Amino acid sequence: MSPTIHSLVIPVPDLQAAKAIDTARLGASHTDESYCVECSIDGFEVALDPAGHGGGPVTFADIEDLDATHDTLLAAGTPETPDCACERTAFSVE
Repeated sequence: MSPTIHSLVIPVPDLQAAKAIDTARLGASHTDESYCVECSIDGFEVALDPAGHGGGPVTFADIEDLDATHDTLLAAGTPETPDCACERTAFSVE
């Protein structure tokens, strides 16, 4: 089974400006807070994060074997970061 990406978090330097653009393109947000603005496109979540660290968008996916996927990504040259290690422990794979 291949991974299913279900959400995308985009770091933005100016939340209000990004929200105006997304609202014009995607419609009203279902979550509109100072720390995050989110909308859903047919079940796919798009979030704007003003506290993002500028490293680019982050995707969240459902995968069956976390350790195998992690090893595959490292073998392909993906750099491991301290944040990645912390996030790995937050997930449970059923």
